[in-house]
Order: sequence, then structure tokens, then C-alpha cells
Amino acid sequence: MTRVRISILGGPGSGKSTFIGSLADGLDRRAIDGINRYCLPENASVLRQLTDPLLDGRYPDHTAMSTRTLIDLELDVRVREEVTRVKLDLADFGGEQIQHLFKNRTTSWTDDWQAQREASSYCLFVQLDQMPTSGAATLKRNSPTQPRGEHRHAEQLASDQASQPESVYGPGARHEPDRPPPAHSDGPVLVPKLLDLIEVLQFIRHHRGLDPAERPPPGTQRVAVLFSAWDRFDSTFGPERALREGAPLLADYCWANFQPEDVMAFGLSATGGDLRDESYRKRYLSHPGGFSVREDSRGLLHRGDVAQPLRWLLFGDV
Repeated sequence: MTRVRISILGGPGSGKSTFIGSLADGLDRRAIDGINRYCLPENASVLRQLTDPLLDGRYPDHTAMSTRTLIDLELDVRVREEVTRVKLDLADFGGEQIQHLFKNRTTSWTDDWQAQREASSYCLFVQLDQMPTSGAATLKRNSPTQPRGEHRHAEQLASDQASQPESVYGPGARHEPDRPPPAHSDGPVLVPKLLDLIEVLQFIRHHRGLDPAERPPPGTQRVAVLFSAWDRFDSTFGPERALREGAPLLADYCWANFQPEDVMAFGLSATGGDLRDESYRKRYLSHPGGFSVREDSRGLLHRGDVAQPLRWLLFGDV
């Protein structure tokens, strides 16, 4: 049996708990193609705290800052025609801990945090809504979510883009976000978004003996950047573009410090839509589940489950 530890990192409100709850619910319903749970984890009550709200059409409660959860799952994963049993350790922390670590970096690295250097893979949760970049603003959803479980080829993407307002009226048709006011010397110092997340990654790398800009051997450390609430954004844009334009600081850091083939961006909607919308909530109760999106040489690959990032973290491109 292969044992894998995946560390789930992200700030407050980034969607970590909803993802874990949706994944656990999909395993309960045996609704995730090629992945089955072998047995219940010892701390199944923790998962129920995340799945029970979803069964009622609600988002899980906000994770308390002090929370540190290690969820162990034994999974049978089918890769091509073979089934591999995987002992998966998912480490989840309250989102505010990331910010607290950044502000108190000399005293806050507990033993639990230092244990994350043993993780073989990292899920980085990012909410594009929280990114102040103009690139993130242009990715705001303005077209229906595409059908699940199919590739979007370049020809289809071109057709979609041709139907956008700027194809008829010119680039000025799309509303441009207001530019932030210019900075002044007496104004507040704002820490760039995601810098605290990058600091955590750098700490983990340091304790693994990696210097800045030193890439680990291929396949030894994978990083999945998960853009949560993907249903809110324009579905003609892929997650790789979201990483480049919406989170350029994180994109540059990952390129410099990890093997290019070991970094992958995903669009993730753990619930497939907004549960605060009553009409969608009713549809979700009848047909629960989410979707994920990634890019390959054929275009955008939509899958009607949230486990696509997990498959990639475990086995890479197979």
C-alpha cells in the first residue's frame, strides 16, 4: 500500500473545508469515477461535520483558527487498468493560521506545522475574488458553466470568444475594474495577497534542505493550485490563465521553485454553483456534487467530480 501525505493550505474563506466535505460526500455516494473508499477513517466524525451541512444544501461552518485536522483515508484508486490502494493523509489547518504564521514567523512554527515538510504534495487554495489584480477581475464569470466531463477544444473556445461583447463592439465593451488609488508614503503598508502562503511554502522547502530557487527532483513534490468557486468565473478562460494573470506572484514563485511538470492549476467548484442561491440549492439537493477543470494539449478538461486534482497529485499525468 502506498502512503501519501497531502497538505492543504489556504487562507480564510478559500474553500478548503467545502472541498474536503464534497470529496468525502462523493466517496460516500460512490460517485467518483475510479476512486473508492476502502474503509471509514478513524476520525469519521470530523468528516461528518463537513458533509452534513452539504447534505442540507449549506456550506460547512468556517474552520476555527485553532483547528488542525489530519484526515486519513484508505482509497482504492484505478489508474489505467490497475487498482492501487493508497493511504492518504490530508492535513488541514484553519485559514487564519496562515496569516498568523506570516505575522509571527519567529514563534508560531509549531511541531504540527513543521511536520508539513514531510508532505509529498500540496493543495494551495486560492479565491480569485480575493485577488486585487486586474487580471483576476477580467476572469469574472460572464457566460454559463460548460457541460461537465468533456474537453473544450480550441475551435470551441474560439467560437465562445467570438460571442463575447468585445468581438462586436471592441475591447472597450467589457467593464474594466476600477484601478486602486495610488500609494502614498504616509498610507498603510499592504502585504501582497498570497505572500503569506508563499512564506509557508518557503519555510517547508527550507526544512527539506532546499535553497531558494532550487527545484526538487521531478515527481517528488507536486503542487496543485486550486481556484475555488470556479463557477463564478468565465468558463472560456482556463485555470492556467487564472494563475498567470490572477495570481502572478504565486505563478512566478512556483515556476522558480518547483519542476514545471509538477505544478498544475485547477478550477474547482466543490458544489457546482452557489448554495446561497435558493434555486440552485434545490437543484444541488437533487443532484449533489461539484466539478473541476484543468488544461491539457487538447483544451479544457471538465470532470463532474472534485477528485481530479487528487488524481494528479497522486499519479501525475497518467
